[in-house]
Amino acid sequence: MRATSEATTAVRVVAARVRAHPFRIAVEDQNELVTYAELWHRALAVSTALADAGVPAGSVVALPATRSVDVVAALLGTLAAGLAYLPVDPRSPDTRTRLVLDLADARAVAGTGEWAREAARARGIHWVDTSALPVPTAQQDRSSADSPCYVLFTSGSTGEPKGVVHHHRSLANLIRWQVADSRCGERARTLQFAPLTFDVSFQEIFATLCSGGTLVLPPEGVREDPERLWNMLVGSEIERLFLPSVALQTLAAFTNNDDLREARLREVVSAGEQLRCGHAVRQLFDGLADCDLVNQYGPTETHVVTSHRLDRRPWEWPALPPIGLAIDNVRLRVLDADGREVPHGSRGDLHVSGAAVAVGYANRPELTAERFTAPGTDDAEYRTGDLVHADEDGVLWFSGRADDQMKIAGFRVEPAEVEAAVLDLPGVVTCVVTGLNGHAVSAAVEAQVVVSTENPTTEAAVVDALRLVLPAHLVPARVRFADALPLTASGKVDRAAAAERLRSSASRI
Repeated sequence: MRATSEATTAVRVVAARVRAHPFRIAVEDQNELVTYAELWHRALAVSTALADAGVPAGSVVALPATRSVDVVAALLGTLAAGLAYLPVDPRSPDTRTRLVLDLADARAVAGTGEWAREAARARGIHWVDTSALPVPTAQQDRSSADSPCYVLFTSGSTGEPKGVVHHHRSLANLIRWQVADSRCGERARTLQFAPLTFDVSFQEIFATLCSGGTLVLPPEGVREDPERLWNMLVGSEIERLFLPSVALQTLAAFTNNDDLREARLREVVSAGEQLRCGHAVRQLFDGLADCDLVNQYGPTETHVVTSHRLDRRPWEWPALPPIGLAIDNVRLRVLDADGREVPHGSRGDLHVSGAAVAVGYANRPELTAERFTAPGTDDAEYRTGDLVHADEDGVLWFSGRADDQMKIAGFRVEPAEVEAAVLDLPGVVTCVVTGLNGHAVSAAVEAQVVVSTENPTTEAAVVDALRLVLPAHLVPARVRFADALPLTASGKVDRAAAAERLRSSASRI
């Protein structure tokens, strides 16, 4: 663990940027350019409205998870008011919205329109209408390093979501490290790609604003369309991009060498699921001569805890790159089932302590006790459930999750190993591997594959090619072409949904 000095909060760093360059563009969308001074003015108006409403210090405030300048300002204003931010997708069913508001014990909803009004009314809490804000009188940033910063919900094993509570210290530590580690420098233009309900959105927003850059908000539909996404990357002169692995694969399959000369990308950061470097991804970065690919790792309960910057020789990259070394002020231990540290090269469960560890699960002490040791203290440690091993240099390599592994013909199989081989084939956009007919215990492997229309292939050709590189028990007994793979809200492949549709489908998916 490398220790660095503690920052106060990320919000205070943004406030310092406002004072340093008030007329620089902070946020840009298709309708407006907003300076740092204008953004901060809107943020303080939200802080004033929340104070006027009497929302208690340290409370949770729900905001609509929609991309807009006003939501970025409301996020800043909520944190500056000494309150914690809870992003809620307005498209969620009302029952889901009520559930997360109850679990987080939200005390206010800040937003416009019927969704915000009804969400607040259903729970009987304050509604702050951000379309009718007062003249800001709040001038002081009330955030503190040890106060709650945000609550993000993840799926629970029982089917009920769990609200992960992070304090300002963990966010400030990550952003301070991210700004120092990035090779983009000041004033970089970053696309806000991640859903606001996903923790990567905090990196996009705060790593940009804390370094004096410009956050570019894409119009609706751009994230899902690789052609529109690429055109925006080029037309908006985006320099830094955060993408989950499946989105990176899809974008890479769309581009060609002629397109790449127009891009200004200098850094692509992938996180959220295991990075896979197939043929299309290698080809993309071979053409982006001045762009780095960075692999980051961390569950919601810790956010980013490791990082690995790949070198500039993409054709030599491993199919499954390492997750790297710990970021500043984070300690990692790899333990066996008896809680003993394993030697380098041996696989074990990754445990995380230090500045990155969350406070715990909102109002769920029993769940917190299951995964956190000494929660809420300086000695807090989180058991990730992720299997890793360290090489001779101490670099960590991700080995999957025990609950993702399959048993195929008596062998323990990690799906990522087969998926990496499939992605290395020309014409493959993305893929997911399960047991035959979607079963985790099976006699054979099955692959769902999305292929490029520019470089068509056949199911039989994919199987034949894999026989040349995989042992017999890993070669899919069946390959099914799919138009798309099911994804989670954060852009990861939804493995459970992919397996389920195999059980109910007999041909092309």
